[in-house]
Amino acid sequence: MQGASTPGETAVAKLVNGPELHTLSPAVTVFNGEFDATSLYWAVKVTGPKGTVQIVAPGAGGTFAWAVYDIDARTGDSGGLAAGPKPKVPAWDALPDHSRACAEP
Repeated sequence: MQGASTPGETAVAKLVNGPELHTLSPAVTVFNGEFDATSLYWAVKVTGPKGTVQIVAPGAGGTFAWAVYDIDARTGDSGGLAAGPKPKVPAWDALPDHSRACAEP
């Protein structure tokens, strides 16, 4: 799974657990389908110019206003993505970011 690189695309990441990742979309699946509260994932939100993001994925693809990729924080494996037509990712602003807890003093 990958997003085509387009000039002007921006990405923002938050470190979340499985249940938090699931709040972005009921369609989001995490690896084995379980939303483990002890496992951490990078939720990487991608937006592009004029709200378009090109998605290239097996069995799917198209142009969306946004995409959120879920990446296993331990292994770096990509677990899936959610994408949508609305100009804003639902629930993104309310999604916590646990990366601050990992920061070096």
